[in-house]
Amino acid sequence: MRSVKSKLLVACAGFLTAITLLHTALTVWLINRHGEADAVNQLSRQLIQLQDDLQGAREALATVAQETARDDKNLSDMAILYTSGTSRLDAAHDALRNDALRDRGEGLLKTASLNRLRLVLASARLSSLAVYLDGELSHYVTREAAGMRLTRGTEQLIVGTAHTPEQPSSLTDAQDWPARQLPPLVAPRSADVQQLTITFDFPADQLLVLRVIVPIQGVTRQSFNELIVEHLTIATGETPTTHRIGQFVFTTVFTPTFLGETASRTGVLPAVLSPDGLRRLELIPVVLPPAFLAASDDPQMRVLTEAIGETSYYQAFRRWRSEGDTVLILGGALSRAGTLANIRRAVFLVGLAAGAILAIGMALGYVWITWMVAPIDALTAAATAMDLDPGPALHGTLSRYLERPVRPRTHDEIGALTTAFNAMAERLHDLIGTLEEQVRDRTSQIEAANKELESFSYSVSHDLRAPLRSLDGFSRALLEDQGDVLTGTARDYLQRIRAASQRMGQLIDDLLGLAHVSRVGLQCLHVDLTVLATVIADDLRLAEPARQVDVVIAPGLQATGDPRLLQVLLQNLLQNAWKFTSRQPLARIECGETQRDGVRTYFVRDNGVGFDMTYAHKLFGAFQRLHTTAEFPGTGIGLATVQRIVHRHGGRVWAESQVDQGATFYFTL
Repeated sequence: MRSVKSKLLVACAGFLTAITLLHTALTVWLINRHGEADAVNQLSRQLIQLQDDLQGAREALATVAQETARDDKNLSDMAILYTSGTSRLDAAHDALRNDALRDRGEGLLKTASLNRLRLVLASARLSSLAVYLDGELSHYVTREAAGMRLTRGTEQLIVGTAHTPEQPSSLTDAQDWPARQLPPLVAPRSADVQQLTITFDFPADQLLVLRVIVPIQGVTRQSFNELIVEHLTIATGETPTTHRIGQFVFTTVFTPTFLGETASRTGVLPAVLSPDGLRRLELIPVVLPPAFLAASDDPQMRVLTEAIGETSYYQAFRRWRSEGDTVLILGGALSRAGTLANIRRAVFLVGLAAGAILAIGMALGYVWITWMVAPIDALTAAATAMDLDPGPALHGTLSRYLERPVRPRTHDEIGALTTAFNAMAERLHDLIGTLEEQVRDRTSQIEAANKELESFSYSVSHDLRAPLRSLDGFSRALLEDQGDVLTGTARDYLQRIRAASQRMGQLIDDLLGLAHVSRVGLQCLHVDLTVLATVIADDLRLAEPARQVDVVIAPGLQATGDPRLLQVLLQNLLQNAWKFTSRQPLARIECGETQRDGVRTYFVRDNGVGFDMTYAHKLFGAFQRLHTTAEFPGTGIGLATVQRIVHRHGGRVWAESQVDQGATFYFTL
């Protein structure tokens, strides 16, 4: 049997476990949701950061380009080169085109311009800077090389030399530079633009170029045989009186190195794609969803999950339209493995925390429940230790408990129970003390009553029997000595006197037997009822050998009780059965046992005259008879004696019968 403490601990453990599991499941679900949401937020922040980086580079390059284009020296160089260009000399100077001195002067002028532009390239960390005159390349400088267009003899060549922007020495005379091809960032001709233009394009795979074209306009006039350019400014496309004479073209290149630096800071792999998705700058081959490409005007960010190789990624894309008509697709990819690892780590930590909380909760619950049920345990121990048999032992146990009772610890139900138990123990202690006094008084009274009853029994058995014997004796003597002279009526009177005195003697004997049954001490022994019933039946047959009675006694009828009283019980029942079957030509008496409601029940059954069950309640009363003495002799004490014996053995007795169908008497012990 489980104790209250164990039940409370099981209930507490179940409750804490259920709450912990529910909290853990909810937390894991929220972590999973948060993990995906966090991945989307990371991608969104990365796209915004990438856009900000490109926008910042665009604005920085535009600022450098405008400051460079407004520099007086750079504008002066462009004006001189423009006016001294062979395409702008009049016919009077055609004969001087192959003049070596003029070619050398043009080369020196461009070299000087390149040295200044190289400083701009280095300080602004540009990728290239080129100068165009009338749409044709004049000279350029990149991180690796510098070059210009020169006329050598009758041929125009692109010549150049290798260098680095950090090279301390200036570029030398271009007359010694060899002819070389243009680098990818420099075009032989420039686009015709009306005003400052900023574009992004992909000249090669994995190469994004930010290009700023600054057109220069000026007022041209002819002075004698020379062309003069003045009032040079950045073209705005709003002054029809000016003439665009050239352009500055600035470029900044974005390579995978740029994306790698961004990825190292955020963990997201960025990508920049052309509007059709065919030209790309990326670290991994991202996959554009067809629906995104089809919705060319959709500015919203799209997020999807895609496997690239053996790795699964969260991918996000959105379109960015910079100032003008340039549109780029910005993308980002975040490995799901990292996100899942973070989720697993978070789930592990949550599980660890849940286990710790459960353990702490169980420990606290154990301490609290132990403290709470301590009074119950103490009360249980006290109640178990008590000897609950009425008498001095119980009174002594209660006395010892009341010397050191269980004290209530709280003011709740347990405290109230402890207080009530203590009050009950004290009250019971007082009642037992009072009851013992009453028992002693009653015992004395009963002992006195028993002595009086014994005296009465003695008087009945001696003082009353003597007159009855005298009546019977003198009546019999009178009949024997004077019977011949007595009339028939006199003899009848004497016979009646004798019968009445004998009946009175039998009644006295039965009353004494009933009193003896009530006060004799019980000796509970193992009794074989089969043997007792067989002996009684044999005695009945000897008393009336002329009767033919079939007596059936079941073998193995065992019981526990007082052998003397059980013999009296069976004797009364079997004598009744023998008596009330006297009118049956084929009498049958049966003694056996059966089960009634799971209780071992003994019975005595006969096929005699029976009785009406309406009067069954009178059967076991003293002097109660359902048949007259003339029909069946008796005193009406036998069944009362049977009931008294059964009750003393803690059982019950009852009868079932029908008139002329016999009767069955049942009893339990």
